[in-house]
Amino acid sequence: MFKMDENGIKAMVDNKNINHVLEQMRAALNKAVWTGPMFIEAVREKKTRTQEQKYHAMINDIAESVYLTGKQYSADVWKAKLVDDFEAEYESTMGHGLKHGGQWTMNITNQYPIRIRPTTTKFLKLEACMFVTYLYKKGAEFGAVFSDDSMSYYEEAIEYVKSKRNP
Repeated sequence: MFKMDENGIKAMVDNKNINHVLEQMRAALNKAVWTGPMFIEAVREKKTRTQEQKYHAMINDIAESVYLTGKQYSADVWKAKLVDDFEAEYESTMGHGLKHGGQWTMNITNQYPIRIRPTTTKFLKLEACMFVTYLYKKGAEFGAVFSDDSMSYYEEAIEYVKSKRNP
């Protein structure tokens, strides 16, 4: 995909089309810079709203079917626990942290630390897919019962992760 309009250039680049896209960009930029300077930004693919709905469905499956230390927790509590744990696993797997990872800070009176969990809202597409595969793995460890839809989300995510690891 390559698109140029008055606002700039958009292109989806991978290792198969990089040379073609660079040729198109060079030609387009040669024309475009005559009307003024341009700003170029290369960004990773962001997750979609659909992906967000998929991992929330998996978290709900876990919340409905898993008891941890004899307690059943809400989906919100499970999300906080799982996202926090996922961040550590992601870093050990990928060798770097999430794009928008969590952080520690002190409460207002500096009496105790507060953990701000990583934000899933700003997950990149690969991070979201890896989160789905993580949810399946953790859910299986805890004996979660996943719906058929959740299982299809897992299979979809694993294919995407494999495609990024083996271009």
